[in-house]
Amino acid sequence: MNQINGGWVGPYQGIQQINSLLRDFNILDFQAMGITDEEKNNYVGELRTLRAWFYIFLIDFYRNVPIFTEKDAPDEPLPQSTPEEVFNYIESELKEVLPQLKKENIVGRFTQAPAAALLARIYFNSQVWLNVDRSADCKTFCEDIIAGKYGQYSINQNDYRDPFRAGIKGYRSAELLFEFPHKRNVYQFGGFHDSFLHYTSGQALGNPDGGNNGIHLTPSKDFDGNVYNFASKLGTPYEKYVDCDYRKQPFRITSTNGDYEGFFMIGTQYKFDYSKGYGYTDETVKGTEEYKGEPLIYVDQVGRFSEGLATAKEKGSRVTTGEENSGVRFNKFPYLQEGDGLYMCQSAPEIRLAEIYYMLAEIHYRSGNKTKAAELLDFVRVRNYPAEEWSKYNYTQNPSLLTDQEFVDEWGREFIGERRRRSDLIRWGASAMHGGTKM
Repeated sequence: MNQINGGWVGPYQGIQQINSLLRDFNILDFQAMGITDEEKNNYVGELRTLRAWFYIFLIDFYRNVPIFTEKDAPDEPLPQSTPEEVFNYIESELKEVLPQLKKENIVGRFTQAPAAALLARIYFNSQVWLNVDRSADCKTFCEDIIAGKYGQYSINQNDYRDPFRAGIKGYRSAELLFEFPHKRNVYQFGGFHDSFLHYTSGQALGNPDGGNNGIHLTPSKDFDGNVYNFASKLGTPYEKYVDCDYRKQPFRITSTNGDYEGFFMIGTQYKFDYSKGYGYTDETVKGTEEYKGEPLIYVDQVGRFSEGLATAKEKGSRVTTGEENSGVRFNKFPYLQEGDGLYMCQSAPEIRLAEIYYMLAEIHYRSGNKTKAAELLDFVRVRNYPAEEWSKYNYTQNPSLLTDQEFVDEWGREFIGERRRRSDLIRWGASAMHGGTKM
């Protein structure tokens, strides 16, 4: 219930704060402050774009929601609007402010490209929200974004970590249309990482904190170590990555400069090597609950294994039977060592150019142009595989690999942990969802 309530309260808190700012803007003398009309219009456009971003959450989650603007009194109750009215409001807001936004990429600011991407997002999902096909409009915006109409952005095909390491040692990613800046004790997020990490994870990551051991990937394997084969073909997220995929490698800090490997913490956890400032020693991190004093070994399973296999099978695999070592831990937006300001220094990507490529690919795929869809997906995917293995897994050379189910799986692989799985599954008519199991 907290998540459902938060999905309503959070966006409206943001919307009302924006409305309050816009009311203030109406009575401020910008000229006296040396701010030109062009600059003022850009500020207003950024706020209205951010407000539209909040409303996209609301239409996606609830469909029928009230539309509050700066013209409404803060405490005035308003009736729910229809999905069509909410959609039209979002569309009109974004189209109106798009030309007055800056074109260059500014970290943490809504400029033309991310505003255009939000339009692409609503057109992409209009079939689900309104039963109206706006894929042609989505296609136009995606193509224009890729072509640089709204600013210059690019995919780094040589580094799978590129969009997720922004902010580390000042690194900037040309793939990020919009990112939320993040810096410890300055503009610090809530406990996102804490939810995934074990109480003792700081010992492995070289930082002073642990986590609350609350969330991990949905388990891929049953009690006997076999990969689940659900009728829905969903679930098993970690096993959806082939073994040679760079992202699947166990997370490892590889230098004092913020370099690392892998997106997941899996297997035996070793203590951070403070003498080198990176890497690990031969000493294992120890458990504190079911495996107190024993090596902490994350497994891609959930069950009461500490009580014996027979008991584990009897009690089953569910949220209530998880143990402290249950599940693969997520570190795609990496928690790094504390030294040299690396700890909690990276941005959170919100709109990536990869999403634009994937939306455009899906539109081509649904229209029957699998060749073009494969080309667009592979343009992004190539960075995730060793060169010597790429010929086995790219869709262009292996068109039979690209099926409806594979497309669903590929959305999940590329955007795991980026808060879009629910929407993608609904758009594809999937009957079940996967992502995280809360213990």
